[in-house]
Amino acid sequence: MQFSKLILIVEDDGSIRRLARRMLRAMDVDTIEAESGALARHELIRNGERVHAVLVDMRLPDTQGDALADWIRKTHPEMPVIFFSGNHLNDQARARLEESHTFFLGKPFTRETLTDVVVKAIGCG
Repeated sequence: MQFSKLILIVEDDGSIRRLARRMLRAMDVDTIEAESGALARHELIRNGERVHAVLVDMRLPDTQGDALADWIRKTHPEMPVIFFSGNHLNDQARARLEESHTFFLGKPFTRETLTDVVVKAIGCG
C-alpha cells in the first residue's frame, strides 16, 4: 500500500504507539515509531525529509517532549509537532501551543480527535 503522508510517533508505551499507528494508517498516513527522544532524533536525521509531522508524548523516558520539540524546531523549523499527553497542560505547555506548527492531542484520544489534529497539522484525512 502506498501512503500519502508519513508521521513519526514518539511514545514509550507500545500499546499507544500501535493504536496511533492503526488509526493513522486508516487515514492513509504511514508511520515511523520511536520509543524515546534519542530514537526520535535518529529517525528524523535519517528520514526527516520524508516526515510530514511528529506526534510526541510530553513525557519520555530520556527527555521531555518540549525539549525534543526544541531540537525539532532547530533542525526542521517548519515540521508540525503534535504533543500528546494524558495530563493537564501546565503553563509552559500551553505557551508551546502558541507557536506555529504546534498542536495538542489529549489522551485518551479517539479516531475523530486524532483525525482532527492531523488534518490541522498536515492537511490530510
